[in-house]
Amino acid sequence: MLIKNIFYFILLLLLFSNNLHASHIRGGYIRVERLSTTNLSFDFTFIGYRDTNTGIDFGGGDFDFGDGTVISGDFDVLETQITANIVRAEFSLSHTYQTPNRYIVSYSENNRNGGIANIENSLNTPFYVETEISTPHTNSSPSLSLPNFIGYVEHAYVSKLFALDKEKDQLFFTKAIPQQGRNISVVDYEFPNSSNFYQDVRFGNQYKSDSAIFFIDYKSGNIIWDAPGDIYNLTGFECPEGYQQCSEYSIALNIYEYDSYNDLFLSRTLVDYQLQIVPKNNQMNYPKITIKNEEHCITEDDFFEFSIDFDQNFYFKISPIGGVNTINGSSFSDSVYRVNGESDFYMTSTSLDNSIISIDLYDELDKNITSFGFVSSENCYETLLISSNERFKKQQIAMVYPNPTDGIINIKMADFKEATIYNLSGKRIMRSTDNRIDVSALSEGVYIIKLENRSGDRFSTRLIKE
Repeated sequence: MLIKNIFYFILLLLLFSNNLHASHIRGGYIRVERLSTTNLSFDFTFIGYRDTNTGIDFGGGDFDFGDGTVISGDFDVLETQITANIVRAEFSLSHTYQTPNRYIVSYSENNRNGGIANIENSLNTPFYVETEISTPHTNSSPSLSLPNFIGYVEHAYVSKLFALDKEKDQLFFTKAIPQQGRNISVVDYEFPNSSNFYQDVRFGNQYKSDSAIFFIDYKSGNIIWDAPGDIYNLTGFECPEGYQQCSEYSIALNIYEYDSYNDLFLSRTLVDYQLQIVPKNNQMNYPKITIKNEEHCITEDDFFEFSIDFDQNFYFKISPIGGVNTINGSSFSDSVYRVNGESDFYMTSTSLDNSIISIDLYDELDKNITSFGFVSSENCYETLLISSNERFKKQQIAMVYPNPTDGIINIKMADFKEATIYNLSGKRIMRSTDNRIDVSALSEGVYIIKLENRSGDRFSTRLIKE
């Protein structure tokens, strides 16, 4: 009897220890769809991702419509296996609001993944996402592609969410701190490029030539971490199959949607997902990419030049295709460009909308090796072409930087007179005659900043406050 009791005790202990990190939520967001133009009826879809090895299903949380109406699980969850280790789960709910207003719609559930390196006590921290809507104006919020859940130590991580809005409203992206409830941030969050996650963060990028960086491109939504650190906090079954050590990080971002024609706020979507970092495969070759332009920003008929040093045949895919006119002097009309021994490239662009052109490299086994891109989101809005025959001669009438910002912005404009900042409803927030402005007191979001000089020249652009 004693032996039997000891056996059950050990079994329970093993089950308990296995659940220390055996939660399940890997990420999610809420998508909104307007159902009627005659009333305030909306369809809300929670789209989430979970691990398959825990036996825990989605759907046991609380869905809050923001007007005092809360529905608690069990929800009718549709699950789809998308990889060997990850399931996509979704459920939908409809709701009609009585009065037009701004509402924050949210979903919260326990069982956020345990052992997340950049969240204190993540296992006991609720998973929470929200979408803010403006019921008089919101039509539908953007849909997102599957994020990249795996990254490699000392190899630049790029994840493209490919946010799509069917009404083609304008989208902006900012990095965010993960939340555990409405207006409640997770405890002691650190961005992934914190020095705590590196042996030496000063040489943390892919080529060990500079410190590690982490940012979200505010126009494309590309999530870039160059490069994940070399300190692991998880082992064994907590890691993806085939790896004995790894680390896990939480990444969050806000997606702002607005009607640029009428300067109307439409929605804000908080996305939260967990990323696992594993040791770099020493058998995998990694190309060295050198971008030769001083600025990663080109306009019509400019050259964008880069070289790829790689010891095997490869090909690259380019998106959006419409932004590229020629490669190495030849017309380019396909999304795939195959390379046979060439290493130097130059491109021209026909696009003047300053879209991000992404280049994805693949080896002969169709394995995605790395990604990079051109057209800078920082300066292109302020860059004008003088003449297509005067290559690389650009005239900057004004510049606002850094943008996005969480504190001070600088203004570069000849004979500057004043700057005025408006919210998306057109309300004036502040005015300054100083070319260095502290905007740290502004709420996170998208604003319009209008500049004027003493000659009467005017310039306006979007200002992203993180």
